Amino acid sequence: MTFDHIRATVRPWSERPTQLRSAPPGCAILVCNSAGTTHELFVNDEISCDHRHLTHDANALIDTYDQGRRDDGWGALNSGAHYTIILTRQAATQLGTTYAEIDS
Repeated sequence: MTFDHIRATVRPWSERPTQLRSAPPGCAILVCNSAGTTHELFVNDEISCDHRHLTHDANALIDTYDQGRRDDGWGALNSGAHYTIILTRQAATQLGTTYAEIDS
């Protein structure tokens, strides 16, 4: 699948930061860096996710980050970047988890 118009560098799930290797699996992990640097989207093809809305969702989260409106669903990396896990309800069910468990 291609992600036209996404405002992040799309990378394979296997290349996600070492600090996130033990994070709960999601459809993707969005890593946002400080202003002026490239954001990264690590897409998980190892679970069944519908990525049709991923570009829209990731861009909306990038807007939230860039506007300084992060909520408790964002975590911090040692590098100073911030991340959030993107997950669909169907994928959460498949993983035997819920949004709330992923966000905590």
